[in-house]
Amino acid sequence: MIGRYLSPIICNSFGHIYAITIVFKPLGLNYFVDNNLGEIYGSVFQPLNEWTHHTDTLQSILKERKSTKIINMIDDFLLSIMKPFNQPTLEKAVALLSSHSDNIDVNKIEKILNVNRKTLQRLFVKHLALNPVTFKRIARFRNTLDLCKNEDEILTTIAYKNNFSDQSHLIKDFKKLTGNSPKEFLRAAIYKNGSPFLMKFSKY
Repeated sequence: MIGRYLSPIICNSFGHIYAITIVFKPLGLNYFVDNNLGEIYGSVFQPLNEWTHHTDTLQSILKERKSTKIINMIDDFLLSIMKPFNQPTLEKAVALLSSHSDNIDVNKIEKILNVNRKTLQRLFVKHLALNPVTFKRIARFRNTLDLCKNEDEILTTIAYKNNFSDQSHLIKDFKKLTGNSPKEFLRAAIYKNGSPFLMKFSKY
């Protein structure tokens, strides 16, 4: 598993594997689908039907029991369907909005990249299935979770470090994205046995 980390994180599995989650970086999934994400997704949470013609391959991965074999099979599968994706303006905008070190909003992105709001909006909706403002909110939320590992860190400090206007702004975004306040969310979530992954289990 690589995600946003600099080196792979090896996970040991116990029991039967019924599902495998692949976490792509922003724009990463675009390399492995035939259609634009804006055409595929009508809502944030829905099945990815782009890979239905690879059902046999995917089922064979789930039937495998050896972790190393599973990893190799997933790599082979992804490499076999990988295709070019070249959107330099969008990639730069995503990188800038993902940064939590600078308080960069959509207006600043337009000036930095010399692109108008309509074009930026179109690119985000077409290739990410959401608008730039929503993307910024999600990116900031993910960065906030990293700081929440430290129980001694107070919400006001976390809000300041992630360029929220104040603590209430942070709480409002948390509730919008998770349905819970930060304290409620973190009370139900865990960093299991020193794992770098914040886990919150839900029945589905």
